[in-house]
Amino acid sequence: MNKVNSEQPEITDNHMLPEYDFTDGVCGKYYQAYRCGHTVTIHQADETTVVQ
Repeated sequence: MNKVNSEQPEITDNHMLPEYDFTDGVCGKYYQAYRCGHTVTIHQADETTVVQ
């Protein structure tokens, strides 16, 4: 049998919850860095390094 938790509000619309505040967010902040690419350095247990 499923119990309904009465403490959580029922969300029926597409609005964000109050705890998700993106008023200071910047759209596209990391766009250029992402487009330039990235590397991953893996330090293995045998003390060798792999760069991908």
